[in-house]
Amino acid sequence: MIINNSKFNSYYLKNFFRQFRIFVFDFDGVIVDSVKLKENIYCDSFGVDINEVKEQILIYVRNNTHMNREQKLYNIYNLLIEKFPNKNFDKNFFKNFNFLVNKYVLNLKIDKDFKKFILRLNNENIFILSAAPQNEVETILIRNNIFNIFTDVLASKTDKAKILNKLIKLYDSQKILFFGDKYSDFKAAEKANVNFLGRQSKINPTKFPDGCKTFKSFSDLCNDE
Repeated sequence: MIINNSKFNSYYLKNFFRQFRIFVFDFDGVIVDSVKLKENIYCDSFGVDINEVKEQILIYVRNNTHMNREQKLYNIYNLLIEKFPNKNFDKNFFKNFNFLVNKYVLNLKIDKDFKKFILRLNNENIFILSAAPQNEVETILIRNNIFNIFTDVLASKTDKAKILNKLIKLYDSQKILFFGDKYSDFKAAEKANVNFLGRQSKINPTKFPDGCKTFKSFSDLCNDE
């Protein structure tokens, strides 16, 4: 069941989160503002700086957020050589991508308001559920000194509904709240019959279905007024 939409206010927030026992967070676009950066890295990994090419890459990346990275990169390469047969694309795209991730993504800072929000939850059952690579997620958490606040880091997961169903064994499905920023996250919550809260990013925000509760930043969830 998806939470019905209503306006956040201080009184509502204090009572809203008390009904849940497990909090599950997507990573990219929710805990860390990495979506735009990673989109740029996808575009830069194939060695062609042409707007038409970048547009095709972005369309594919945004429509396949659930897919693992390696498969996504190979699929993009095959798509590009088919659509642009006269262009010389760099075949070392996977190596290029990893180099840029190590240089830029691993040093990203966690949303400071997320840290504040987690402390206010005062809950021991906090999970990360992400399609991003396990070592990448863990490295960012460790460098931001928040790795230990999570019960488990469930990364490299492309079937999020399957993992949510496993968590239901710990608590009733209606005691779980999943935070995500993509339509695929919403569908995973719907499939597993758990509650969902969608984060809408500043750049290319997801259009969630009517009735889906959303927020723009964790500062909205830490409202004292």
